[in-house]
Amino acid sequence: MSMVITVTCTEGIVMGSDSACSMLTMIDLQSLLSGNIAEAYKKAVGHNLYGSVANSVGSHITSSTFQKLHVMKGNNIAFSEGNEWVTRNTKMSIKPYLDYFCLNNHFDNPKTAACELLNYVRKIDPTMDAVFHVGGYNFEGEIPTPEFWYVSVLKNEAREVASKGSGGLCFSGANDYISPYIDQINKNMIYYSLQDAVDLVMFAFEMSMNAERFIKLERHITPPIDLLAITQSGVEWVQRKKLEA
Repeated sequence: MSMVITVTCTEGIVMGSDSACSMLTMIDLQSLLSGNIAEAYKKAVGHNLYGSVANSVGSHITSSTFQKLHVMKGNNIAFSEGNEWVTRNTKMSIKPYLDYFCLNNHFDNPKTAACELLNYVRKIDPTMDAVFHVGGYNFEGEIPTPEFWYVSVLKNEAREVASKGSGGLCFSGANDYISPYIDQINKNMIYYSLQDAVDLVMFAFEMSMNAERFIKLERHITPPIDLLAITQSGVEWVQRKKLEA
């Protein structure tokens, strides 16, 4: 499973992601139980379960150190990834492609970055149920303004969620514990500072992880939580997991 959260306020954008990667493999039980092992595995279907509640039965955490936040080189645009990350046609990871996209492209505004990211991933595999949150500043107006775009590869959609002073909380992921509070939170977003936005993202993760643990007795959203903030001056990591030995 996965959970990525983006909060847009007047002072900037805060993006966060957990570190869980869940996988599920469905087996042809009829062939398996009849002793035809080769046929059972031939018909096996593997899935990445980043964000589908419907597919969560039988899932397990395969990694709790996944990187889901990406920063574009040379500007103040970043994006987070959710749902699938393995292509359906080749069964290859798109993560090396995402790294290449970040290191070798420069965009003047979040809209262009979102549209080009959509086109880029669809060329790899248009059937992927992958979603992205793209955040950054648009410097083309009278003053720079934060923008947040939602990208769906399967729906071939790059949609503007927040811009020109509008703000709000948006999440993509495996559970909806935060959903009942989103409308009320968004009504108060005009009063939120950038620090409030950071605290809100952490609150959403902590509440969701604890609710999942004690109510569903599951643990599909896992720390460490990666956080970054985007302002007019650029991208700043609030907290970021590191490789350790």
